[in-house]
Amino acid sequence: MMPSFFRTLTTIALTSFLSACATTNYDKSEVCSGAPSGKGKQYVITDAGDGYLSRSKDNWPWGGLDLPENTILSLQCVIPSRPTSQPEQRRAVYEIEGTQNLIFGTTSTDGTPNGVLAYETFNRAKSLEGNSIWFTGSVRHGVSEAKNLERYTVKRITQPTIMSGSDLLMIVQVEGAEMKVPLFWDDQSEEFGIPRGSFFESEPTSDQLKVPGVEIPLIKEGIVEIGMSQNAVYHSLGFPKDINYSQFRNRKVEQWVYRDTRTLVYFDDSKTVFHIQRGY
Repeated sequence: MMPSFFRTLTTIALTSFLSACATTNYDKSEVCSGAPSGKGKQYVITDAGDGYLSRSKDNWPWGGLDLPENTILSLQCVIPSRPTSQPEQRRAVYEIEGTQNLIFGTTSTDGTPNGVLAYETFNRAKSLEGNSIWFTGSVRHGVSEAKNLERYTVKRITQPTIMSGSDLLMIVQVEGAEMKVPLFWDDQSEEFGIPRGSFFESEPTSDQLKVPGVEIPLIKEGIVEIGMSQNAVYHSLGFPKDINYSQFRNRKVEQWVYRDTRTLVYFDDSKTVFHIQRGY
């Protein structure tokens, strides 16, 4: 039989947990009184467990939400008073679509809501499902690596894991295994991007890659050679971990550092490879 002391602690913990999970109803007009309207713009929760969103307007979120994947939120207002130590952040108030229940979140310093993705952007990503896709930049995840300029099929678009830092995940079948490719939305270009490399929804031409046609075979093999253009190196190996600049014999030198393959690639003023150091 459980001792009374531990039974009491267990009861308190369980009560606290259930209270945290319970839906608290707020008066929207009261919560948003005097705050700029969000005009009902719709968002999709990208990760209900990332700590950006809460059911409580008083206690800042520490855990996740008990909401299913792809739950739609409708922005109601943005409260001017800051919710955190960051003066540029604001508190966003959402309503769960189809209910009158409110969810509270934050905005980033540029005013973009955290932990959610615009619904139209989410639908744009979902339209990739079942379509062909081509990668450049030696895209990899775990032990899986997609071959450059080889055709793959997007199996599905899904939500990222907790604190992954990406907006969505693109699942691609690579050599019998599922490879998860993080997707990031760029508000400036209004396009999705991926870490390190690039992806294309049709087989890219040399003009699209901005490389001479003779460099396409090198990109496919994921190798670099002396005399290769900078664009071709990017499509072959991906964006480097570090970029360093220096002077060598009165000319500017740009060094790309690939730590995973221990490769250093050096470019001259014409953005052409003049030296490669492997196994540094």
